[in-house]
Amino acid sequence: MRKKVVVTGIMTIILLLGYFFWDDIIVNTSPKLVGTYQSETSPPNIVMISFFQDGTFEEYYNASLVDSGTYRKEKDSVYTLHSEKKEDYIILQEEDSFYYYYRDAAGSTIFLLKNLGKAPTKIIDDPAYSN
Repeated sequence: MRKKVVVTGIMTIILLLGYFFWDDIIVNTSPKLVGTYQSETSPPNIVMISFFQDGTFEEYYNASLVDSGTYRKEKDSVYTLHSEKKEDYIILQEEDSFYYYYRDAAGSTIFLLKNLGKAPTKIIDDPAYSN
């Protein structure tokens, strides 16, 4: 009888702790920067960035590869991008999107990039692969 009371008490404590920490453990987990992120398709120019699991990224502008390099998680949802063309950072939002400043000869444009999926996409523009 005493053993039943102790087991029931321990189970109750575990359930209460799980209930109180549920929000921190499951609900408030920040998204991980991996996969393909793309801007809205309605403007004339589209930015797409693919983040691979090995810490590399590829940036496409209107389906043409414009930059590639590495990325690193600095803290929480802050990531830095490193390439020969730039040193940049992004802050991943809770809804798995981020604002990106695209720079070219005409100036800077701000794009909101949203996650299309957790599988990175690579655009192959080699004529040998086209039919």
